[in-house]
Amino acid sequence: MKLATQISLIDRILGYVDNRSTDMVENSYQQTVEGYLSTELLEKEKNLFFRKYPMIIGHSSQVANSGDYLSHNETGVPIVVLRTDEGTLNAFINVCRHRGMRLVNEPCGIKKKSFVCPYHAWTYNQEGKLIHLPHQEGFPCTKLEETQLIKLPVVEKYGFIWVSPSPDVELDIDSYLGDLVEDFTSYGFDTHISYQPHSKKKALNWKLGIEIFLEGYHVKHAHRSTIYPMFIDNVGIYDQFGLHMRNIFPKRRIVELKPIDKEKWNIRPVANILYYLFPNSLILVEPGHATLFNIFPVDINNSIMLVNSLISAKPETEKAVNYWQKNIDILTNATEEDFWMGEAIQKGLESKANKHFTYGRYEQSLMYFHNSLNQELAKAITKQP
Repeated sequence: MKLATQISLIDRILGYVDNRSTDMVENSYQQTVEGYLSTELLEKEKNLFFRKYPMIIGHSSQVANSGDYLSHNETGVPIVVLRTDEGTLNAFINVCRHRGMRLVNEPCGIKKKSFVCPYHAWTYNQEGKLIHLPHQEGFPCTKLEETQLIKLPVVEKYGFIWVSPSPDVELDIDSYLGDLVEDFTSYGFDTHISYQPHSKKKALNWKLGIEIFLEGYHVKHAHRSTIYPMFIDNVGIYDQFGLHMRNIFPKRRIVELKPIDKEKWNIRPVANILYYLFPNSLILVEPGHATLFNIFPVDINNSIMLVNSLISAKPETEKAVNYWQKNIDILTNATEEDFWMGEAIQKGLESKANKHFTYGRYEQSLMYFHNSLNQELAKAITKQP
């Protein structure tokens, strides 16, 4: 992040601390709870948000070498991404063109020279072209040179692997990120490595899974004995960047910057920086590392969260392993507290006690989030014939 941006953000926060205030919008906002219970709406969300927008499905380090591959099923479209011998990435629908069998069933692997269908051994090269068909005489109308896997758009940018689950979608990541490009350029995520990627299934709607990250109003009470002692109660910055957001959650020690020359200010040690990338990605930037969260719907009451820690180098000593484990445990403990709350909320929705949620003036990120979803849904409806 540019120094001028850091100075501006820190100045805003220190002003809020001095005035006992925070970022606020003019009015509170109400969101109907039906959006967390409607299976009809969920199908629309799946078909639009998880088919027609860029999806981050992993980090470049997960496919660092030629033949490395990564599979991904959470969008509803089975995807496999492969690093070719030329060093580029190819993404395919992970489905054989013969009978629809998945070519790759494991989450990742190395040294893949070709894809061999485990059902009938139809074989495809790294470019997705059919190169072997056992007993080809049985398929007189099938030509090897014309039969290939369905390619998907894939872009490697800022250390992340971006894929569209729809073949006809063009990926322009810089245009998609807009003014956030400056921030992402500065972090050097492409030099990081993926550490302990894993998934969690949670009994909540995918939108609740995102919302629990977007405001600091709950931190004092929900995280009283875990992370709250590090943070200032209900002080934050919530800025929109088109469909995306950048939220700043300051730590108590940020006030120590007051007597220091602004040209020496650094925001990362004194605040957590959270990026929400539409529709389902969250990137939490901490002092020495970052964590990527991607949330995908399973059904109306369940979601899958993919968690990927990004660190500067592979830990080679016990001390380094313990250091990173301690950092990961702090975040894990806090997010598990959040998910417990989110799952309890999901269970309570069916009671019909609430017809809507009310977001306070300082919970504006929740309003921004829902407004962006509603805006894109409305645009899609107007485009329909």
